[in-house]
Amino acid sequence: MNLLNYKLCDKIIPASYVRQGLEARKVLENRVMQLLEQACIVLSRIHYAADEAFALLARGAFSRNS
Repeated sequence: MNLLNYKLCDKIIPASYVRQGLEARKVLENRVMQLLEQACIVLSRIHYAADEAFALLARGAFSRNS
């Protein structure tokens, strides 16, 4: 919800409720951002590990004859 909507809500419900809603929304947005950042870190680590594994395979590190 944008700030205009919150201002309109201010006219029909107490400002403290509107403020609580705005703060709760910010907390949720921050949490989503943290989770996305963590997911990006995990995915980059998985990508790095996959690259390393493919490099080892290309060198024959897992062949039965070596």
